[in-house]
Amino acid sequence: MDDLARIIWRILYYIFIWWIVDLIFRGNRNKKSKYNNSDDSGASYESDQEKTFANQSGLELQRCYEVLGVDESISTKELKKVYLELAKKYHPDSSNDPKSEEKMVEINSAYQYIRAHRGL
Repeated sequence: MDDLARIIWRILYYIFIWWIVDLIFRGNRNKKSKYNNSDDSGASYESDQEKTFANQSGLELQRCYEVLGVDESISTKELKKVYLELAKKYHPDSSNDPKSEEKMVEINSAYQYIRAHRGL
């Protein structure tokens, strides 16, 4: 009987430890980055600024290319390279410009729109 009680106690102990660890780390799994919300749908936005940018007069594709400073004939690989360069340049953590967050939102929204339009 003592062996059975010890086994049950040990099982409950491990379940409790697993539950505590899950509570501690569960929050980190569901967090999304504010600046990179790559989603399968391509239409989810983190902030109201991104929604506003995406909904301004249908967000013409030409405007997106202008925001990124590229031509429409650019390859997907080159587009990503330009996007990453702009993201590094305007990321609020690395830029002292007070409008860098707004620019970053605009760059992300334009890049997501182009990717969605290309079916990526």
